[in-house]
Amino acid sequence: MRRITVTIGGLMALLALAACAPSQSPGVYQRDQAMRAMEVQTGVIENIRGIVIEGNRSVASQVGGAVVGGVLGSTVGSGSGRRVATAAGAAAGTVAGQAIEERASRQEGVELTVRLGDGSVIAVAQAVDPSMAPFMLGERVRVLRAPDGTLRVSR
Repeated sequence: MRRITVTIGGLMALLALAACAPSQSPGVYQRDQAMRAMEVQTGVIENIRGIVIEGNRSVASQVGGAVVGGVLGSTVGSGSGRRVATAAGAAAGTVAGQAIEERASRQEGVELTVRLGDGSVIAVAQAVDPSMAPFMLGERVRVLRAPDGTLRVSR
């Protein structure tokens, strides 16, 4: 019973970690981005392409997966067979924990090709904001450039 409780707790911790992934949505700013001046340029969207933004892969998900896998492996066999199963379970759990976090934190994204007012063309990849209407070809947009070079496209 204790092993089941530990296993369920470990799985819940992995899912909680995946849910804590920072958003890359154009409408979400991180704390250190707030109240900072950004350069603003205007432009017109020339191309739109759907993309997938890779999820996170943290050490915490590897450790959590190893713990869960090790606990599950320790329920198999006895003696030296149990030790081998525990080690194999921990190794498999490490890989599984990382894969679970990466898949759970993936985001639907969009690559926007924008012709700026000065004639230059840039492409910006960003997460789709489900609360906003999709961008349209020919739409006039603002391109915001943060001091660290990060770009985002907004209306």
